[in-house]
Amino acid sequence: MLTKQSYDEMGGISGVLAQHADQVVHALSPPTQKLVRSLFQRLITAEGTRAIVEVSELADLSQDPKEVRALVDHLVEARLLVVQARGADDSATVELVHESLLTSWPLLRRWLEEGRDDAAFREQLRAAARQWHSRGRDEGLLWRGEAMEEARIWRARHADNLPPNEQQFLDAVFALANRAERFRRVAVVGTIALLSFVIALGAVALVQVRRAEKRALEQAEVARREAERARDAETRVQAQLDTIRSEQEARSQAQKEVARGKEDLRVVNGELEKALEKANAESERARSAASGEHKLAESLKDANAKLQQLLAQERARSEKLEKERKKITTELR
Repeated sequence: MLTKQSYDEMGGISGVLAQHADQVVHALSPPTQKLVRSLFQRLITAEGTRAIVEVSELADLSQDPKEVRALVDHLVEARLLVVQARGADDSATVELVHESLLTSWPLLRRWLEEGRDDAAFREQLRAAARQWHSRGRDEGLLWRGEAMEEARIWRARHADNLPPNEQQFLDAVFALANRAERFRRVAVVGTIALLSFVIALGAVALVQVRRAEKRALEQAEVARREAERARDAETRVQAQLDTIRSEQEARSQAQKEVARGKEDLRVVNGELEKALEKANAESERARSAASGEHKLAESLKDANAKLQQLLAQERARSEKLEKERKKITTELR
C-alpha cells in the first residue's frame, strides 16, 4: 500500500523515476558513470528533447563497442532506455524511456547544462554528415570559414571516437581547409614573386631611363657642338661673301677708272688685259668657292634641323620613360 503523501513526497512518477535513475547510475563504477554521461548527452537534442539514435552510432563512445552495447542493455533492463528493432537489417534505435527524465532528474539536467554546447555541435555535425553522405559526398556541402574553425577547435577539445560518417565528414572538411591553406600560401608566394619581378622590372626600367637620359644629354651636347660648328661655318661663308663683294666693287671701280683713263693707259693695255684675265679667273674661283660655301651652309642648316628633331624625340622618349618609372614606383608603393 502506497499512500498519497508518500507518493507526493517522492515527487510522483517523475520523482520516483529520477530516484531510480540516480540509484542505477551510482551503482556503476566511475569509468562507467562517465560513459553513461556521454551516452545520455548523445540521446538529448540541442533543443532539450529526446533524440532517437541508432545503437551503432553509440559505438564510438568507447574504444570497446561491446562495452557500449552492454551498458545500453543494462540501462534498458533498468527501464531508463528503450530499444526498438528496425526490421530485417538487424539495426536498432535507442532513446530515453520517458520525457520526464529531462525535467525531473537533476543529475541529467546538470549533465545537459555542462554539455549543452557540445550537444548542439554534435547534432549539427550529425545532420551535416548525414546530408553529405546522402548526396554523394558533395564538396559543396563541406564546412568552410567559421564553421570549419569551430569544428577544428571542437575536435581539438574532444579526442573521443566519432561515428564513421561524422569522422569522414570532419576529415573531408579539414582536408579541404588544408588544400585551401596551401593554395593561399602558394598565392602569397606567387604574389611575393610577382612583386619581386615587378620591382626588378622597375629597377631595370629605371636603369634604362637613366641610360636614355644620359644618351639624350650626350646627343644634345653633340647637337649643340654641331650647331656651333654650323654657325662658325656660316660666319666664315659670310665673311668670304663679304670679301667677294668687296672685290667685285673694287673691280667695278677699276673698270670705271680704266674707261676714264683708257687713252692714257693704252700703252699698258696688254698688261691690263692680262691683269683683267687674271682677275676674272680669280672672280670665277671666288664664285665657285661662294657657291660651295653656300651649299655647305644649307647642308649644315639641314643637319642642324635634323639634330634638333632628334633631340626633341629623345626628350619625348625620356619624358615617357620618366612617366613610366613614376607609374611603376607609385604602383609598388
